[in-house]
Amino acid sequence: MNIVAVSGFSALWGTDMPPDILTKESGKSVGGGEEAYLQTSALLAEQGHDVTAYWCGLPGKWRGVTFKSDRDPLAPALLRNPPDVILGWSTILPFQWAKKDALCLFAATGEMEISESPFRWQGKDGGA
Repeated sequence: MNIVAVSGFSALWGTDMPPDILTKESGKSVGGGEEAYLQTSALLAEQGHDVTAYWCGLPGKWRGVTFKSDRDPLAPALLRNPPDVILGWSTILPFQWAKKDALCLFAATGEMEISESPFRWQGKDGGA
């Protein structure tokens, strides 16, 4: 499957983190939510999925995942090459660009106010 993972994390930890930051023994580190995002993306790729992950760090490759900067244009990429799955990690923003039959998964660490979304989220039954 073609999976796009999108991190809603800000650049709190900096924008100069390499995708392989979890393998570094010294220097910068990330929080638990960021680590879960990186590990989940890598585990999906190791299961044979084609995973592209947008995050606040540097672009590159790590454990089979293509990492793109969160400054790369997301909407055009999703519309040009619609993924089978969109994993929104602390964000639902990319779901608005999903193809009709795409699986949209939301994951979060901590609390998040979905009500502040720029669009109204509707479940499969039509309810909010």
